[in-house]
Amino acid sequence: MIKVDQDKCVNCHQCISVCTVKFCNNGSKDHVEVNSDLCIGCGECLEACEHNARQYIDDWEEGQKALKQNNDMIGIVAPSIAANFPEHYKNINGWLKDYWNAEAIFDVSFGAELTVKSYLEYIQEKDPECVIAQPCPALVNYIKIYAPELLSYLAPADSPMLHTIKMVEEFYPEYRDHKIIMISPCIAKKQEFESTGYGGKVYNITITTVKNYFDESNDDLTKYPEIDFEGPRAERASGFSTPGGLLKTVKREVPDIESTARKIEGPEEIYDYFDNLTTSVDSKVAPLLIDCLNCSLGCNGGTGVDTENMTRDQLDTNVRKRVEELKAEYQKEQDSRNFITQLFDSEDPIETQLLNHWDRNLYDRDYNNQSHRRLKEPDENELNDVFQKMKKYEKEDKEVNCANCGYNSCKKMAKAIFLGLNKPENCHYYVEKNMEEAKARIEERKEKSQERAQHVSELVEDISKKLQELNSSNKTVASRAQNTVKKASNSLQGLQTLVDKSLEVTDEVDNLKNIVEEISDIANRTNLLAMNATIEADRAGNAGDAFNVVADEIKNLSINSKSEAEDIGAFVEDFNVQVEEVMHSIQKKVSQIENALEENSETSKEIVEFTNEIDETIQTITNEVKEINQSKG
Repeated sequence: MIKVDQDKCVNCHQCISVCTVKFCNNGSKDHVEVNSDLCIGCGECLEACEHNARQYIDDWEEGQKALKQNNDMIGIVAPSIAANFPEHYKNINGWLKDYWNAEAIFDVSFGAELTVKSYLEYIQEKDPECVIAQPCPALVNYIKIYAPELLSYLAPADSPMLHTIKMVEEFYPEYRDHKIIMISPCIAKKQEFESTGYGGKVYNITITTVKNYFDESNDDLTKYPEIDFEGPRAERASGFSTPGGLLKTVKREVPDIESTARKIEGPEEIYDYFDNLTTSVDSKVAPLLIDCLNCSLGCNGGTGVDTENMTRDQLDTNVRKRVEELKAEYQKEQDSRNFITQLFDSEDPIETQLLNHWDRNLYDRDYNNQSHRRLKEPDENELNDVFQKMKKYEKEDKEVNCANCGYNSCKKMAKAIFLGLNKPENCHYYVEKNMEEAKARIEERKEKSQERAQHVSELVEDISKKLQELNSSNKTVASRAQNTVKKASNSLQGLQTLVDKSLEVTDEVDNLKNIVEEISDIANRTNLLAMNATIEADRAGNAGDAFNVVADEIKNLSINSKSEAEDIGAFVEDFNVQVEEVMHSIQKKVSQIENALEENSETSKEIVEFTNEIDETIQTITNEVKEINQSKG
């Protein structure tokens, strides 16, 4: 009966707040869904929703399909039509004939007359303790699902609409198989027709839908002819759609009915009344007949009627005007009867019509207990578990009943959460508690943040000192590096000199080798010549004086060779000294370079240590900042 536009629904829970039965709504998501098995069709949510997220569903589309399929049709119109189309309700009949191809139009008002007769017959025959009138399908749905203990008090007779349908089927057989366009003020009638076996035959089209058709299509209602209803005329039951209309009709037969009856309507009154009715019956204080309706304006302002621009007085006046017209017609007919006719026929015209269209068993109605549809009731332990989730630990917490959730009681909200129909986040108390806890956490984190900030400040100060030390160390390192470079440069220059000298010495050594080789060669030849000269001198005797000269020369050469050898020896000795000096000088320079490099290495080690300390400090600060950011989140 109700559809929800998820895009428009803001999950405000206003629909739950006004809902009679609460648990047909699922508010656990980002929108509120409707469980049609538990919805009674009271329609309160339609009016309460300010976001146009909820709309009713009637049978306009299905009726259009039947029309296109050329189904045979008739029209049946509720008496509230006079309240909403006061000057043109008969034009509606013309529209039904023309637009819907309806072959006949019947008035539910006469079905209401039949309903009253059924009630009175039942009361006279069964003498019940209490009878609950059942024209309103929302009330019937409520009793079947949520108050099955009252089923035995529901009038065991059909509603005025079903009386009308069955009357047509029984007494107008030519229309028995026709589809029915029902012009209705109630969205819940759709459910009534389906539950009584008329789904697919009767198309429930609300008065609001009819109005919307004329507004949106620019069709002119007045262009259709005024056509009277077919079948018997109603009398005062044409006011059945007005609160108290049932009792006014019964009063025609039972003038003092008001002394044993109660009129009650409106969701604010009727459902609480039902919840206590069994106690009233048991206490013998319950009324005999309860004339009750779900809507506070009666069917004239039903769930399928747009009454935004009409007051209660306007609606009631429009209906009362028609009631008076019909009463006047019957009175005129009664007055026209002559004395003889009245003498032998004591029944008035309306009574005759009722007898001609009423059958004892034709309009009986029974009801099925549908309380099995209701959802599980949680026990105390299960409720307490839910209350824990809602942060409600003390008794007073569980009885706040602020109604912000829409359920009007913490216990009902807990039940909805238990059933999966809502969530703690929609509880005002839960949200408030969360805010308090969040505030406390923020304060705690604020204190920790301040401590961490102080710690960070100290770390930063420590870094500043280390940077100063590092700056000073850098200057020292730079100075040492300069000295090292100078020393290394000097050492390199010395080494270069040594290298040059080494090259010179190497050349001299190479020359020395050549000289030694030459001297050795000369010495060998000198010794050979000396030996030969001496031998030849001995052989020649006096003639060998020339050889003696040669011998002398050879001797002198030998002396010179010896002197040359001595010079070379001295040179070699001097060479060894020079080489020794060079090696010593090289070793000294190398040592100087090693010392300089060692000093530089120690300084570099200090830099590395400083750098490592700074890295550790920076990492500590980074971690502290991360924790602070997380605590803020």
